[in-house]
Amino acid sequence: MKRSARSWTNFEVSESGFLNRQYSRFRKRLFQFLTATDTITIHQERDQIFQTISATFKQIEADDNLFIQETVKASAEDASGDMDLSGLLLSNRLFTQAERMLIFSMKDLFLTPEQAQAFDKNTNN
Repeated sequence: MKRSARSWTNFEVSESGFLNRQYSRFRKRLFQFLTATDTITIHQERDQIFQTISATFKQIEADDNLFIQETVKASAEDASGDMDLSGLLLSNRLFTQAERMLIFSMKDLFLTPEQAQAFDKNTNN
């Protein structure tokens, strides 16, 4: 992911200001995720690891929800249908699912069974 993050720095996208803002947000989300996962791997205490994994997951969910809300709003405002919002929604879904999968993998690697169970309970609510 770090390699792909570097290649996004010169990413040319669209004439649409909305699409350009969303691509910038993807880039920002990726860098925040990379920072959080790096932080997870350097913690020594299980409680800090648990807190960071939980906070990172909550941020992934918040970013996903915000993205969907903004895209639905933009769709309603785009009467001409010029923007390819379905592709953008699909990209968000894939991006978000990849982040979730990595967080769940890190949960299984770094948390105690009790912490993993607490994490699962919190994410299912």
